[in-house]
Amino acid sequence: MPWKYVGFLICLVILSIFIVFNVKNTCDISFGFYTLKSVPIFLSLLVSFCLGVFTTLPLVLFTKQKKEKVKKEKPPVDTKTASKEKTEEPILKK
Repeated sequence: MPWKYVGFLICLVILSIFIVFNVKNTCDISFGFYTLKSVPIFLSLLVSFCLGVFTTLPLVLFTKQKKEKVKKEKPPVDTKTASKEKTEEPILKK
């Protein structure tokens, strides 16, 4: 069995247990001009997690594209000359 699938199933089981234990726990969510009453805790946590994912998703995607552009612009490094330059140390005269 693939480990990602097993990990996903374990996360689903833990999330399901959390939801079952917190179905009756509710809270009020105020937006300043409107208040949602008796919202289940698991639902407010799930919505806030999804909003966080959707907020950071563009940052991750644009950062990856920027790194790929930088890699394409850099000329390839010759490993033979690069290794010689690093190993040779300048001789200091006193």
